[in-house]
Amino acid sequence: MKLKYPTLQLINKSEQKPQDFGEYRTMNLPPGHVTPVAHEDGEIEILKPGFHKLPKTAIIRETLPSRPLVIPISLKSFHAKDLHEMRANFSVQMEINEYTKFSNHLQVEQKTFRDFIDNTVSKYIEGNLLKFLRQYNHYEIVVVQGHEKVNTSENIDRLLKSLYEELDSYSKKLDLGIQFVEAKLVSDVEIADVEVRNNYYKIEKSKLSIEATRAENNAKEEQSKSRYLLDKNQMDRSRDLEKQKIEVEALKSELQQQKQNELKEKNEAAQFQIVEQQIKIKERQLEYEEKEKITRAKVTEEEELLKVKTLVERRKLEELNKSKILQETAKIESDALKLKSEAKAYEIFTIAKAEAEKIEMENKAKETMSTKHFELEQLKIQGDNAAKAFGAVFQNGLYHGYAKEVMANVLSEFMKGGEMKLGGYGVPIGKVGDTISNGFKTNGASEPPTKQRK
Repeated sequence: MKLKYPTLQLINKSEQKPQDFGEYRTMNLPPGHVTPVAHEDGEIEILKPGFHKLPKTAIIRETLPSRPLVIPISLKSFHAKDLHEMRANFSVQMEINEYTKFSNHLQVEQKTFRDFIDNTVSKYIEGNLLKFLRQYNHYEIVVVQGHEKVNTSENIDRLLKSLYEELDSYSKKLDLGIQFVEAKLVSDVEIADVEVRNNYYKIEKSKLSIEATRAENNAKEEQSKSRYLLDKNQMDRSRDLEKQKIEVEALKSELQQQKQNELKEKNEAAQFQIVEQQIKIKERQLEYEEKEKITRAKVTEEEELLKVKTLVERRKLEELNKSKILQETAKIESDALKLKSEAKAYEIFTIAKAEAEKIEMENKAKETMSTKHFELEQLKIQGDNAAKAFGAVFQNGLYHGYAKEVMANVLSEFMKGGEMKLGGYGVPIGKVGDTISNGFKTNGASEPPTKQRK
């Protein structure tokens, strides 16, 4: 028994046409194309570029371009308005916006995409181009190289614009999901017959050269005219400037004369004002002099009074200073005498202290001496000390007040048998009165001073 093996089927995966592959059909769409596919349920699927595997029941329609399609229109022979035989090449761009609607239209009309472009669209474009081109004469649309007329390009642009508007309305009328994007002239519009074209070009070039020469001559003539006019204008301007200068100079001289007259009038008015001012100044000076005299008289009287007052005050100050000086001098002398008396009192104190030490020595010797003899000696010593003290006081010429104080102190202490205070120093004094007179005689002061030393 022989085994049966299934048949191996090989296909080219890059094949763009549909291929049977078992229960399927395959196809590979190139870039820039789409393919509508009708399924059993009536749905239309648009296949994009790439490899596709479809069921055999699916109906694969004609592949359509997904990019704008350029439709060339070549008019090899047409007659212009003036019956010249012409030729030209144009191109129109068309794109499909609704693939399903456009594919359905092709299925209904049973046309291929190429038939639709060649027999429908191209013929319509060609008919409209001929219609628009026949509206112009040959010289209005023919371009002579190197000598292009100004209105030729404008006429061509106007023609292409009319064609585009007509095709736009045509696409809306068809309502097939197509749109015309652009219409342009591929090659210049030319005369069909070569010999006629060459002759025409020669004639046009000669015409254009003549026109150019004429234009150049006209330009030179215009330039010469403009130069003449410019020179004339410059001469006229120079004349006008001279006239204006003369007028300006006249105006200047007139203005200067007016200014001089005005200045003269102003100077006269100013001189008159100056005279008036001088008169006023003199009057004011006289008034000031009178016032100054009166003021000086018043000032003189016031100065005299002030001098008298100053002398009186000076004298008062001198007297006051003298009294102050006398008081200060008296105070200074008093302080000096006081210091002198204090110094003398200290001297007396020293002497008294020495005598006291002597008495202390005698007291120590008291034990060996008799009591009566000791008292007599003691009284004698005290009297001598008091006499020395009073002698020292009166001999140095103290003031009465100070002398009285010393005397009162001495007598009171003398009567007590205690100490006499003289200038702050203690001096021991006895109780015997006879020694006072002996003391005055001993110190050479028989009488107390009665007058204060000056």
